[in-house]
Amino acid sequence: MNPLILLPSILTLLCIAPFAHASFPDVPNSHTNTEAIEYVQTQGIVSGYPDGTYKPENPVNRAEFMKIVLGATYDNDVSGSQCFPDVKDEWFAKYVCHGQANGIVGGYPDGTFKPSQQISFVEGAKIIANAFSLPITEDTPWFKPYVKALEPGQAIPLSINNFDKKLTRGEMAEIIYRLHSNITSKASQTYAQLAGEPETETQTQQDDPTNLKTSFPFTYPMSSKWDDEWQFVASDIYTYARESSFKYAKWGKELDSQHPTFLSIEYPKGSASPFVTINYNKPDGGILKMAEGVEPQDRMSLKYYVRFPEGFDFARGGTLPGLFGGVVDSQYGTDGNSFIDVHLAWNDRGILGINGIFDDEAIGTSGEYWSHTTIDTDGKWHEIVLDVTLNTFPSKRMNGLIDLYYDKTNIFTSNKVKYRTSEDNNLEGLYFISYFGDASVISATPKDQYIDFTGFTLNNGPLN
Repeated sequence: MNPLILLPSILTLLCIAPFAHASFPDVPNSHTNTEAIEYVQTQGIVSGYPDGTYKPENPVNRAEFMKIVLGATYDNDVSGSQCFPDVKDEWFAKYVCHGQANGIVGGYPDGTFKPSQQISFVEGAKIIANAFSLPITEDTPWFKPYVKALEPGQAIPLSINNFDKKLTRGEMAEIIYRLHSNITSKASQTYAQLAGEPETETQTQQDDPTNLKTSFPFTYPMSSKWDDEWQFVASDIYTYARESSFKYAKWGKELDSQHPTFLSIEYPKGSASPFVTINYNKPDGGILKMAEGVEPQDRMSLKYYVRFPEGFDFARGGTLPGLFGGVVDSQYGTDGNSFIDVHLAWNDRGILGINGIFDDEAIGTSGEYWSHTTIDTDGKWHEIVLDVTLNTFPSKRMNGLIDLYYDKTNIFTSNKVKYRTSEDNNLEGLYFISYFGDASVISATPKDQYIDFTGFTLNNGPLN
């Protein structure tokens, strides 16, 4: 087995310390809608008020709402005027009239639009469902189809507690953010809940953020509260680790970026693997965690983005995130023979490879593959996709698959892999592992370093 492979039973987990401030002075990191507000700002959907504030608790009127929703859904210029008696050629006229002409909004029975009136949740639901072209099934009352159309996207924030609630600017940003970025991992209300109807078992599980098993593709939330939202595995193997901190994982953000929020993993000078930290009293560094969020699968793809800074020293190698399994639904956990580990790594030349617990019949290797691709250290984001299909049974069959992509180019593939010895063991989620070296003290990083990560997404099919 490659020395970069370390089971979680010897890990030391690390903690988060957010280091960024909100884009608007009146939107602190602790605000419920901070991530959403930052997203709609960086996407150019909103720009805030002239004084630089956002005013997240302010109600939204119907004219403002139309402008912002159309800004999120229409790339081309909108136009129009004189479409309602109370909508002539004001600043908002082109948005309202464009929406009216395209069946997004209809107005009131008296023929007016009432642009200055505060918009209710159900009015907003209809406009958003139409603007985002969500599937609509006719039903009564009139607003039920539009509210239910938001359910698959988990786009009804928990702060919405009744149909007539006046939407705030923060809630508006939250709904748009979830639909625009396809974030389906956040807790959400349902029509049945708001109507006081009995809930199904599926709805109850879906609305419990501690028991989130969502549909594919699934993107791990990249908010300042990520450590609470990623459903990290808790079992007897984490007894020691739960007492540790996450101080080498820092949440950050940057405006005008393809990825406005990210995690920066730090590796202090002299740090190496958790094994070295525990057994040789050396500095901590990096991260080693397992995160759920999805139902176990026999095929899983992981996509994420990585950014190595200029001047990065690869030293003697290190590890990068991958997939894990055989822990949550296994009676053995990682102390038995069920643990599935397929993670990425780099060597002393910066070559990208795959490490873990597996055997390959075709090339006669155990626990490691190496590509011919060198990781870029240019301070730019690069896409990584790992696609794994577990072997079938009897367990002697080496017919598992593995594909590795770097910036959409396939750099390694094999179809003769054995990962598991029991068909009860499946892939279960993200193996967030990254540190320098192996079990040797001399594999430590020679200086303080860091790597940025973002956009962790899982699917039960291809993601490349």
